[in-house]
Amino acid sequence: MKGRGKRGRSAWALPAGLAALLCALTAGPGAAYGAAGIDTARTDCRIDFTLDVDTLSQAGETGYLEAVSPDYNQYYGELAEFLSGAGDAGAGSPTEPGGAESPDSERRAIQVNLYRIADVDEGGRYRLLPDFAASQELRGLEAADADTAAGQWSQWAAAAAQLALGTVGEDGVPVPPAGGERKPDGSAEIVLQDGRAAGAVENLSVGLYLVNVLPVDTAAYRYSFIPYLVSLPNRSYQAQDAGGQAGEDAEEWIYGNEEGKRIYVGLKPERADRYGSLVIEKKITAYSETFRGASFVFEVKAVKDDRVVYNDVVSLSFDSYGTRSVRIEKIPAGAEVTVTEVYSGANYVPADGNNVKSAVIAAEEEDAKVSFENEYEGTNNGGNASVVNHFVYGKDEAGQEDLQWEKLEGGADR
Repeated sequence: MKGRGKRGRSAWALPAGLAALLCALTAGPGAAYGAAGIDTARTDCRIDFTLDVDTLSQAGETGYLEAVSPDYNQYYGELAEFLSGAGDAGAGSPTEPGGAESPDSERRAIQVNLYRIADVDEGGRYRLLPDFAASQELRGLEAADADTAAGQWSQWAAAAAQLALGTVGEDGVPVPPAGGERKPDGSAEIVLQDGRAAGAVENLSVGLYLVNVLPVDTAAYRYSFIPYLVSLPNRSYQAQDAGGQAGEDAEEWIYGNEEGKRIYVGLKPERADRYGSLVIEKKITAYSETFRGASFVFEVKAVKDDRVVYNDVVSLSFDSYGTRSVRIEKIPAGAEVTVTEVYSGANYVPADGNNVKSAVIAAEEEDAKVSFENEYEGTNNGGNASVVNHFVYGKDEAGQEDLQWEKLEGGADR
């Protein structure tokens, strides 16, 4: 915890560039703060991770969550649904940085790993561990105090994450840290417990920890999590005597291992669409050699969470009967796609009388597919030889985008 505050309360700050997060321990409490020195020999500390908003609200965490991850409440609900296994067809598993599946890929759990980066002395000052002490970016952390700016803490958190975890290249491939992959000093699995998503790490030594949460892929989204630093022990300023007045222990160090004196921490999720592809398949059962060329145009509109996420027009051309297809990539997963055959030439009609088909996009799996079949009427009313329909986007009277048709007289197939 940074500065004076409530039990379990943390100081959250968005980073520049990497969005790292910090819960910093106040340096140098001393007798002036009414708290005894830190028991540096403790190895029984505990951190409780939870997605229960009521618990986090009582711990004073929700204000910071709103600043860092404004949609955290919604995302918590979606992650709890993922953990329950409901509506997760096509969902991935908790993943390592860069997208590789975690070893325990069948469990519905959110994996949290902790990396200890510094010791803390009785007065609350940090001493970087050897693997981090040589870092130029972490220089100054050992002299941090209550006046250290949040932005500085964010930079330290980002630097610690790179040293402990490495980076991810532009191609999505993880690049391990120079000293090789570090083993976590503690881990937790957040699972559903009595309807609440929670997990805990026990038997931790006092010190400063980097908290890293592995990304989670659901059927429609990838959730990544902002890394942050958390200190053990934490500080309580709310202990009261039986009369509701501050007692001698009004300010004390909380190690998290006692009932009623837990250290509750939430996750800071960010969400991004996953993507999939759509195949439009077209079959014509006959073809006129006299009126060469047959063109078919499709309007493709995808809607996800009540918003249009894809809207375009594609075409298929034939110079003989048979089946052809077109593949549209990078449509947000979970979107419902409506494909309307808006033009089928003058001599072709839908075999089933239906020119509208729909599908739901799956993420990075088998392509969604819609199929159309047209029959040749055998009549001659101009066809593709005399009139070509050209499709463009315009705006209607309300200023909304709309598909518009332009007839180009005497054109060849375009």
